[in-house]
Amino acid sequence: MKEQRSLRGKVWQSDAFLDEPKAVQERFFLERLGEDEESVWRQPSWGDLSDPRLLKDMDKAVDRIQKAIAEEEKIMVYGDFDADGITSTAALVHALKSLGALVSYRIPDRVNDSHGLKIELIEEIATTGTTLLITVDCGVNDLPEVEFANSLGIETIITDHHKVDPDRWAQTALAVVNPMRPDCKFPHNNLAGVGVVFKLLQALKPDIDWLKPYSALVAIGSVADCVALTGESRRLVQLGLIELNKNHWPGVLALLESDELITAETIGFQLAPCLNAASRLGQVQHAVQLFLGSNSGMSDRVEYLKHLNLERRELSQTYAEQAKKMVQPDKAVQIIFLETCPVGVLGLVASRIVESLGQAVMVLTRHPHGALHGSARAPKNLNLAEALESVAPLLNAFGGHAGAAGFSLEETQLIEFMEAMQTWFASIETPPPELIIAAQTESQWLNLDWKAWEDTLEPFGIGNTKPVWQINQLPLTELKVMGKTKQHLRLTFDGTHEVVAFFADDLLPLLKTGASYDLAVRVSKNTWRGETKVQWQLVDIRS
Repeated sequence: MKEQRSLRGKVWQSDAFLDEPKAVQERFFLERLGEDEESVWRQPSWGDLSDPRLLKDMDKAVDRIQKAIAEEEKIMVYGDFDADGITSTAALVHALKSLGALVSYRIPDRVNDSHGLKIELIEEIATTGTTLLITVDCGVNDLPEVEFANSLGIETIITDHHKVDPDRWAQTALAVVNPMRPDCKFPHNNLAGVGVVFKLLQALKPDIDWLKPYSALVAIGSVADCVALTGESRRLVQLGLIELNKNHWPGVLALLESDELITAETIGFQLAPCLNAASRLGQVQHAVQLFLGSNSGMSDRVEYLKHLNLERRELSQTYAEQAKKMVQPDKAVQIIFLETCPVGVLGLVASRIVESLGQAVMVLTRHPHGALHGSARAPKNLNLAEALESVAPLLNAFGGHAGAAGFSLEETQLIEFMEAMQTWFASIETPPPELIIAAQTESQWLNLDWKAWEDTLEPFGIGNTKPVWQINQLPLTELKVMGKTKQHLRLTFDGTHEVVAFFADDLLPLLKTGASYDLAVRVSKNTWRGETKVQWQLVDIRS
């Protein structure tokens, strides 16, 4: 029997219909609880955190940093340009300064330098008299760069959370603190880069009151980097969200301009995009200074980040519209060249196209220095890392993982690259993309009380995703297009149930009022003129 697909080509995976709401909620909670005790999972205490010295090389790192502080050596923190790297850098620099260290920071440029340690930047750092280099959210596989630093008399401590390459890992560094090390006995390997930094701070000074403000940065970086919110990572985010709402970091509240409770969703949809916009379209230092800068210049920094984020939205929209017009439905992978698209926006454009197609997408542009740069996104049933590995000889550089990757190549290699990618993806037998449904439900269940129950399961993220509920065969009674760009839909089912569908203009020609549909929705709420109502957000729909 052929599997039923949604209007976006997905197959829904859901359990049998359950007719008792409490049973649905209890089963869902037990699935998410895993091995944690319920009290720890719902609201951990600081005493529930793991011993930081279980991380391999932690003692070496702490001893060397304490020596550098005592002897007034110059320390350089070297970070990454995404939100995890920004918060990692800010946390470590701020903490080391509070301990009396002579510390500066350096973050590579997204467009001109790319990720990781760079020889030319290490040469610059050497001219400052730095004798201790500490990486955050990067560096674990930068062996040649670490050896170059060693040759200049700079000792290196690596703190990172990325997968360790056995052929390239920075084994000659003074210390490599990374829970992903195969020889590391730390019980949780899903920390963000800023989570690893927090464990370093915990080992340097195990004073809870001193540590609390930095846990707020862990919450921001962990949610932004989409690490699994389970185990230690979940505990740190839960504790960090409490501290984030205590105004330890005035720049955050200034950026949000709201007195509402800051949640993981606030981070994912409001804070993280603003921080990431700094490196996508401007200078990342402005985002770091949101945490490290003086209050006197805060309003200017906030306005700059808001401006960049608005520009990011507009550019993403413009180039996504261009990209959609270039889609070739008969191709195994969509490879789209956008001549003038900024490098920092490529991944955002690719993500927009993937959602509507359920197919791998690669978006390329011309780098200011001449080579072509690309960003790729793929649904869960495809592996971009393997795809790019198959054409490694054609590429200048590449990196990433199954669902997201980046690469660069010379224009002379473009045609061969495109042909090779079409061949590779065409040879892969891929099942249709799946949507995991928490349970099938009745429409009347998904009310404000249900939303209040869901709120007790926060924070949501990878490893604890916000549940998607299935409601069967509701008639579509009204359809409206909304938003300046006409990309969003407001749907009414059965005359009473309001559903919003973001970036769903692709569904417009497929929907007909009067027809009945199965809905896959998330539950949210909407407050307008003092009245709060339940609102469903459409995830998928099928006839």
